[in-house]
Amino acid sequence: MSFSFEVKEALVAIKAESSGIRAKELISFFHMAGQREDDRLVVFSSENILVAKRIIFLLSEFFPGRYSFKVQYKGKFKRVFYLINLYVADDSFFVLDGFRGKKEEGAFLRGAFLARGSISDPKKGYHLELRCPSFMIYIVLRDLLLSFGIEAKGLNRKGAFFLYLKDGEEISDFLKIIGAFNFMFAFEETRVIKELKNMANRRNNCDLANLDRIIATSAKQIKVIKKLGIGNLPPALREIAALRVENPELSLAELGELVSPPIKKSAVNYRLKKIESLGEK
Repeated sequence: MSFSFEVKEALVAIKAESSGIRAKELISFFHMAGQREDDRLVVFSSENILVAKRIIFLLSEFFPGRYSFKVQYKGKFKRVFYLINLYVADDSFFVLDGFRGKKEEGAFLRGAFLARGSISDPKKGYHLELRCPSFMIYIVLRDLLLSFGIEAKGLNRKGAFFLYLKDGEEISDFLKIIGAFNFMFAFEETRVIKELKNMANRRNNCDLANLDRIIATSAKQIKVIKKLGIGNLPPALREIAALRVENPELSLAELGELVSPPIKKSAVNYRLKKIESLGEK
């Protein structure tokens, strides 16, 4: 079972608070998955049986007794399509005449996602997509998302319009808007864990790079110390020289802590630079 299917399974179980909110979801289904066949017939189509049941649930409230259901197989591989026929001549119910609040806007986006949306498993990557059947709906959905502070990217693929999100935080916000709260929390948890791992990897890489620089610098210093001979160095430089030879991997601050009594990083750097200048002479 895909992550998209699981999200949609949760969404179709939502019980909207008012008929106005449910109406906006049905209107979204009309524009995303519906098509007028003739002057008295509208056909809703979906490959997801749960979405088909959701459409029937909404039609039973607003158009009781005026719909029928059938299964159709298409193509070489007999893809299954669930068709719901609505016998209505007047499209006034489905007119997009604005929204009364964020809940109605969320319901419209929920219908759009159920009808033609997909989302990748956050463990594999961040990608949410809405396939828009017309440019008008593309604009409506884009503006709706913008009203929630979500800036979706657009794409025209083979004559079809797509809106997509690749930002983990925006996808999480979208799941919250459409009512998929459990998946929003799961998505956030996965996103935070991934970001912490990435941060740890970046820090580890940074630490390794710093260690490489320390060892490279130490190698040059040790070469000079061995060339001069610790016993030939001024007394004030002998201790730090011996410590550097014994601990090539330590930073300047760590070397300073080993000196008796301990000295600061700047003092360690000064003494080692002094040794390097003696080597140059």
